[in-house]
Amino acid sequence: MSQYLSFYIRGKDEQFYPIAEFCRSSSYYEMFEQFVPAYDGLGAITEKTLGCVRGDVAQRIKEIKSAVKRAKQRKQDILQANNTMEEKMESLYDCDEMIEDSQDELKAFEAVDYFINFLYDILGSINYRSEFEGREEKYLYGCIEPMFKKDASEVSDEEREKYREAFL
Repeated sequence: MSQYLSFYIRGKDEQFYPIAEFCRSSSYYEMFEQFVPAYDGLGAITEKTLGCVRGDVAQRIKEIKSAVKRAKQRKQDILQANNTMEEKMESLYDCDEMIEDSQDELKAFEAVDYFINFLYDILGSINYRSEFEGREEKYLYGCIEPMFKKDASEVSDEEREKYREAFL
């Protein structure tokens, strides 16, 4: 069964509305999974939670950039090595693959950072309105939940609502 990291916003009518879903193989899932409950209901997403995730994402981005830099340096070292042309070409190809994979991973984690900015914007708007209205409530939630079909876009609204009712 597939698992998805889901984010919800709670409306004034106390209903939960989905705002994003990410599959288990995504960088979003990897970065948020330790901060949201799995199968135990919804957990509030706070600015503190987002700060922790942002710190982890920033560290990951730094590590990826460092790995790319090392791979580029390795390419220079390979060119200077006293190996056969075939060995050099094979090693350079491996380095290029590693750099390409790392750059794809970097884009994925940068997208997570953009999503965190989006969540910060939501919280900022809600917190401003809540303070203005004199309320201190939580409105942004996340959880890990199973989905009944492979692709989350194939799940009907009725299935989502039925599952949410059972889940909550």
